[in-house]
Amino acid sequence: MECLQGVGKEMKEFRDFKSAREFVRSLGLKNQKEWTAYCKSGNKPDDIPAGPREHYKKEWKGIGNWLGTGTQSDKYKKSRSFIDARAFVQKLELKTSRTWKEYCKSGKKPDNIPSNPNATYKKEWKGYGDWLGTGTIATKDKKYRPYKEAREFVRSLGLKTGEEWTEYCKSGNKPDDIPSSPWDVYKEWKKK
Repeated sequence: MECLQGVGKEMKEFRDFKSAREFVRSLGLKNQKEWTAYCKSGNKPDDIPAGPREHYKKEWKGIGNWLGTGTQSDKYKKSRSFIDARAFVQKLELKTSRTWKEYCKSGKKPDNIPSNPNATYKKEWKGYGDWLGTGTIATKDKKYRPYKEAREFVRSLGLKTGEEWTEYCKSGNKPDDIPSSPWDVYKEWKKK
């Protein structure tokens, strides 16, 4: 017995981490939801904490490790450096964050490449366009000309219809700092 926790005036004594984990793994639970249901069932021995993360802080390596499922949170994995991981991912030639997520679920991703690179590499993260090597920047992260300047530029093109605007946007001639969907970018946008 190792961990102690005060409950009201009485102290609870818990098994050491290794024997508690061994017992929990013998239950065959598969995920956090099943663990929570087991804790609420009344079948959990009093010397096994319902909140093992708090009681075994030094040993804790995630719910997958606790239950013995083999799944492990990116937080507890030893990941490659950002530069190495990004170089590996860019060789895959994935085009969107959706295809990245599908790849992560495929079982082909090495364990030392995080599924959630934005959380693992917070300091280096510049978006999925940078991670995948597509150069795509999310609309919310792009820097556009101020509304009046953008409107003045677009009016100088002499376009008359929405169809002409769409064709112009597809032509490759539109500057990057002019949005294709100005109604999504500028709060000043007014439909006429």
